Amino acid sequence: RRHRPDLVLSDVMMPGLDGFGLLSAIRSDQSLRDMPVILLSARAGEEARAEGLDAGADDYLTKPFSARELLARVGANLAMARMRREAAEALRARTAELETVLETVPVGVWFTYDRDASRTYGNRAAARLLRMNEGDNASLSAPEAERPTHFRAFRNGTELRPEQLPLQRAALGEAVRGEEQEIRFDDGSSIVILVQALPIRDQGGGVAGAICAATDITE
Repeated sequence: RRHRPDLVLSDVMMPGLDGFGLLSAIRSDQSLRDMPVILLSARAGEEARAEGLDAGADDYLTKPFSARELLARVGANLAMARMRREAAEALRARTAELETVLETVPVGVWFTYDRDASRTYGNRAAARLLRMNEGDNASLSAPEAERPTHFRAFRNGTELRPEQLPLQRAALGEAVRGEEQEIRFDDGSSIVILVQALPIRDQGGGVAGAICAATDITE
């Protein structure tokens, strides 16, 4: 590992530990699992190739092969590995930026990726707003054992059913803008919040989840 290679060429017919065994060891090692691997084998045919790729290889080369073909495959796999690393680094940087924003803004924000919004993920402000611990599931449509019981949501004096809540509606594709709600706690106190909720769309335009933001406007 001290002199980690950028790519592994593994011969399926190696004695002792064969190529599949080496590939399995690489993919199970957290520090090596993203390293590209090309399997070199005397086994030809689509079935053998499919077996190699299903095992986690990035490419499969059948013997005999020319040096030119091998170098071309190595170059292509190294280029793809660099692109994947750059994309992963960009995603990590973007994720870090968004996490910083979420922990900086004085607004409660919740995400869900369930169609019924039975599981939510909120920022620190969201936990404070609903008087919950960070990481707790705030969804009123969660399974009964997980559902919070110390608050209820009202609109115009009428208690809202779980499916009427903004995040739940957004998870079904509805956009909720500027809706006022009253949150009543079991100690008799209450707050008024202004809520916005929107669906999260995937590349095909389908609903992949929802996001909800709430501001305390009690004063």
